[in-house]
Amino acid sequence: MTNHQADSEMYGGKAASLIAQYEAGNTDFLFPFTLIDPDKEKPTFDFEGLQIVRGSAAGDEKGLVDVIKTIQNVSSKDLNCEIDIDLPRRENWRSNYINSMMDFHKIRSVRNSMSYITYTDDEMRRLLIALGKGTLSPIDEIIKDSKRDEVVSFAKWEGNIDYNGVKSVIISPQNIDERRGQIIEHPNMEGHYIINVVNAVVKDTSDMRRDRIYMDEILADSSGNIVKFGINSVGEKTSPKEVKAIVEMKRRAKEVGFISGSKSSQVEFGFFNKAQKLESKKYQYAAKPKSPIIFYQEREFRPFDFDDQFNPQKYVFNRFGRIPQEGLELRVVVVEESMDRSLLNDGVPSIYTPGASKGIVGESYLDVGLALMADLNFRPENMHAYLVPMNTKNGSSLEHGNFRWASKAPISLLKLRIGDRSYSDDYRTGEMIMLTPDLRISNSSTSSQISPHDALSLALVQLTDSHNELKKSLSRMGDTPLDDLYLPSPDKI
Repeated sequence: MTNHQADSEMYGGKAASLIAQYEAGNTDFLFPFTLIDPDKEKPTFDFEGLQIVRGSAAGDEKGLVDVIKTIQNVSSKDLNCEIDIDLPRRENWRSNYINSMMDFHKIRSVRNSMSYITYTDDEMRRLLIALGKGTLSPIDEIIKDSKRDEVVSFAKWEGNIDYNGVKSVIISPQNIDERRGQIIEHPNMEGHYIINVVNAVVKDTSDMRRDRIYMDEILADSSGNIVKFGINSVGEKTSPKEVKAIVEMKRRAKEVGFISGSKSSQVEFGFFNKAQKLESKKYQYAAKPKSPIIFYQEREFRPFDFDDQFNPQKYVFNRFGRIPQEGLELRVVVVEESMDRSLLNDGVPSIYTPGASKGIVGESYLDVGLALMADLNFRPENMHAYLVPMNTKNGSSLEHGNFRWASKAPISLLKLRIGDRSYSDDYRTGEMIMLTPDLRISNSSTSSQISPHDALSLALVQLTDSHNELKKSLSRMGDTPLDDLYLPSPDKI
């Protein structure tokens, strides 16, 4: 057993990745941090700045993506089990405490308003009580959440059979620079890195549960030179100098050997603002960063499998895994609320794609499908490919929500046009498609692979959609309200 393995079992993978960099002398790109043992009495905290509190579980460097809880913008009052309602923290309440529609209903019972920034102190105190908060410190909340039945069973489903909750809780300074990102070595394209940098997160005023994320996707070579920006980049805000610094940090981090050299890895990072006061002496691991890039954690991605067909000049780079030359026939499963859950384990090789909901202005978002796939009870046994169409809500390829499945599926196609299909609405559950290496598809085998009943049902769904679109078009052309238009429904024709 290596020291890294021993540290992972003792402190959890997330913490062990930090310890590995600290002990290797890479303190110039680390924030200081302290590890809290869940089984020991907690100290009293006196940080002046806000903290980020993260759980770390054994094996979470290999899985448990978006499973172990993180709580941001935590004050010493919070850590010491006091209710902190200071004004500057109010905008953070949604991400820390408001996690479900049930919570929204509780908020409305406290005050008949969906606004959570304009609460008085007394209203905010009552809000915390209504949400069941204020009785646990963030540390205890993370420990308790990590032992929920669905978390334990999900960990065991992933193969982490000895999982029994977090091994430690990491406390480190909350970065005042909100830009963040992740970098991986491309597992199929030798000597190249994919970098995602989130440049801005803007609240969507049409829906308080949704953020709009603006980011750059970058393909860089081993020297940190930009090969190309991805189709999802917005403004190309990440400078060449920053890209070189990100690649250099990743190279040094990987050389430490925390993740096996046979596998590509993901490093999550932030940007260092020299104006930030770090109070390094108050932490167990008193790092003092000097690098413009801050290492947050490292985890496994996929085994290296280099293929000369992955040409960096022509290739759309957010694609992973080889498609056989003869093609791969798969059944489509669109993940949506009305889906048949028995499809997850019926043994039919499938390509999964998150379904879209419609925003109030008519544009598509993948928040419904991605949310369903983030649910810990979503456990497909037959996922041979994972496809994210062009209309993702957040403009990201390996951002949270996609990484879990991109690392599990043998083939991952993220934000790509496949043949002439660009959007989630272009796919139907049950259809059989032949996926080819040049990302063309054929569904000519549909009639032979789907029962006559299912084929008829699929045709009826498609005809119904066309019927509804025709009604909308006719309504826009005249003054007749949509509901007053009479067209015979397809199922009555």
